[in-house]
Amino acid sequence: MPMIRHPEGLIPEVRAKVEAWHAGCLARGVEMLVYCTLRTAQEQEVLYAKGRTTQGPKVTSAPPWQSWHQYGRAIDAVPLDSGKPVWRYSAENGLWAVAVDEGDKAGLEWAGRWKTFREYVHWQDTGGMTVAAAYLELHPETGMIA
Repeated sequence: MPMIRHPEGLIPEVRAKVEAWHAGCLARGVEMLVYCTLRTAQEQEVLYAKGRTTQGPKVTSAPPWQSWHQYGRAIDAVPLDSGKPVWRYSAENGLWAVAVDEGDKAGLEWAGRWKTFREYVHWQDTGGMTVAAAYLELHPETGMIA
């Protein structure tokens, strides 16, 4: 079954865009698995350590509080082929092409277009903010970013 895991972790305006994106993909016959929405700073720290201080390939360029996942503004997702996740991006794969196209239609930024450290599974909506502004919005008492 296609799904969005933990949609409640997304802020309402981003959740609406993700749901529109997801519905658009389904309407075109592409099932998507949204496997990550909101991520804690501790979870981000573990991911950021990969390929740096722990074994494995680098999976993110964002340390804690520098990822839009901490602000409920990002998802990680892959298309499903016969119920199986398609983890490897290919421009020739029609499933990925639909996902990217529908993300554009929904107003989501696809990290597969980034100039450095492309993240093909990542879509986000920053709302025009910087991460510093998002952090202050979430933690106004600090007056600074973590």
